[in-house]
Amino acid sequence: MQLAALLSPLLRRPCCCLALLWTAGVILGLQYAVPPLAWFAVFPLFLLSWLLTRTRAELVARLALSCAVVALAAGWAAWRTQPPSPLSTAFLPTATVIVQGYPLTPAIVTGRQWHTTFRLRARCTNGVWYAAGGDVYLQGDGRPPALGQYQRVLGWVSPAEGAGNPVDFSWRSYLAARGLTYRLRVREMQGLTADAPVPWASGLRAYCSARLAATMPGSYGALHAQVLESLVLGIYGSPLPDELTEDFRRAGILHLMVVSGSQVVLFGLLFLLPLRLLPSGHARTSYPRLRRALLLLSLPLLCLYMALADSGPSLNRAVWMVLFTALALWLALSRLAEQRSFRPDPLTLLAAAGLILLIAQPAALFSPGLQLSFAAVFGLWTITPILLRLWAHWPACVSLPLAATLGAQWMTNPILVWHFGVISLLAPLTNLLAAPLVALLLPLGLLAVCCAITVPWLAIGVNYLNLPLLQALLWVSEMGAKYSWSQLTLYTRSPWAVLLYYAILWLLLRRLAIWVNSRTPGWNIPAGREPRLW
Repeated sequence: MQLAALLSPLLRRPCCCLALLWTAGVILGLQYAVPPLAWFAVFPLFLLSWLLTRTRAELVARLALSCAVVALAAGWAAWRTQPPSPLSTAFLPTATVIVQGYPLTPAIVTGRQWHTTFRLRARCTNGVWYAAGGDVYLQGDGRPPALGQYQRVLGWVSPAEGAGNPVDFSWRSYLAARGLTYRLRVREMQGLTADAPVPWASGLRAYCSARLAATMPGSYGALHAQVLESLVLGIYGSPLPDELTEDFRRAGILHLMVVSGSQVVLFGLLFLLPLRLLPSGHARTSYPRLRRALLLLSLPLLCLYMALADSGPSLNRAVWMVLFTALALWLALSRLAEQRSFRPDPLTLLAAAGLILLIAQPAALFSPGLQLSFAAVFGLWTITPILLRLWAHWPACVSLPLAATLGAQWMTNPILVWHFGVISLLAPLTNLLAAPLVALLLPLGLLAVCCAITVPWLAIGVNYLNLPLLQALLWVSEMGAKYSWSQLTLYTRSPWAVLLYYAILWLLLRRLAIWVNSRTPGWNIPAGREPRLW
């Protein structure tokens, strides 16, 4: 009964149950060396058992169907993450190789080293060139390769099973989550005369970066333009200096520099803003048609923003949730809404987005980015409302950022400890100071980027408004990182410790929700309308 009460927000939703079962299958398929065909062979057996028992024993039928979904997910994950065979064009031996290709993205420089995504076009074997395919993780020292130029690379193919930094970091999971096959360490590199096809998204983003830097007032360095671009388009496409990135990490506000739901929601609201300015319409007027037209208009522009911004689990999750929300709103404006209400359910949207991402890239489940993104959003939708009810008498400008920060941090603490071994102690305070600044910088930064391309003189005026906000954000990161006790060093690789943490957190929040419910009549929401939090 206690376990059912713990999972009650999820068990009432078939999509959430399916996402949990698929996640369990991905874990089995990637952790155990079982051939994909073995999992695919077990799947029809469980499915046949479900067909035979669903009219006799409901519990046995559900168990058989759950096992069938787990087996299918395990087989799919094992099949998608298999290394290329020697007959594949994407195959490279773990040795010294000579390849030709071109970088897909501008090289990211960290210290003396650089890395980029490199697309293969040919490989040399015994002095003979053969066609090659696939993308590899190219890294080296010295001068990085120029975007838009073919390169001939002599390098060493490192094994995907090697460990990295931090401890127990899996290169295989890292590469598989990004669709890369190998990591290639450069020994010698020579640029060829033939020009490579530059991806239009990379070229457009580089153009936006140059225009934004040109419209920043001359008395300030390029750092402010870089920080502003990182806020709007993501930190990985425009990497900040290592010292500044470390300051943001120690202060606990690095997540504000990663493109996620806040940027995507802001981008979508800009197109729905005219609906808030118009008088509300009725079902048989042109008002629903206008909403549907704006929804359709926002989708291609959202895809354009997704191409320009950093592609990652947080952005993909936010985009899929926005697409599902747009579909729900579309249904709410249709004739079907007269018979049934279509209201977007946050947990269902989160589960659907996670299910699609795991089907496309099963190995992404083990990446810290996906785990942190989904855990933070789950904490925002389950823990934050309880804290907001607890602090209902506080000003909203204080209670909302604090509750959101604590809800996300409490849910992501085990993931941070597992992967990085640190927890930011000042995150609630720094987020309370930085969140309002970022809320103002996001729309102003997006406006500055758009004006830098079209009306440069107007972008200069907008950047004069951005500069004091950027300076305040940099001050918050500097003050939050200057104290040695701002981070708690803690490391564990025990799943039992993680489960114990979540069990204690659930017990405390359940008691807190019951106490808040006793003080606030009407806290419980009937099942089937909106989810009960805990």
